Amino acid sequence: MFELLDNALKALSAYPPLAAFGSLVVFAGAIWLMMRGERDRKTNGNSAPIPAWAMYGPVHDVMISIHHLSEQSREANKILESIEELLRDWVKDSAKEQREQTQLLENIRNNQEMRGDPQPPPNPRNLKRGI
Repeated sequence: MFELLDNALKALSAYPPLAAFGSLVVFAGAIWLMMRGERDRKTNGNSAPIPAWAMYGPVHDVMISIHHLSEQSREANKILESIEELLRDWVKDSAKEQREQTQLLENIRNNQEMRGDPQPPPNPRNLKRGI
């Protein structure tokens, strides 16, 4: 684009009045566009600007929506905390039950050994787990 401008300026350098006229046309076009934009910005399709109090309604609605979202999030957090507490209790209970079952199995095995009962062959799965 700048090459085109350079070529145009080189071509018009032999004719200074024509270059001046071209620059005045460009300058006048820019001034006209600025005035038109300023006029369109002031009217904005309406005869009067929008009063500030008319914009409070949408802002108020957004604030109410945000408040409702925060309340729903707070309730969801309470529900998740109760679920987490229930899961922790369940894990504790299952771990306690697992320990009790392991202790019971060890007691049965010890009683069998003390009485001299024949031991069943070890289960290969238990050997892999170290039981």
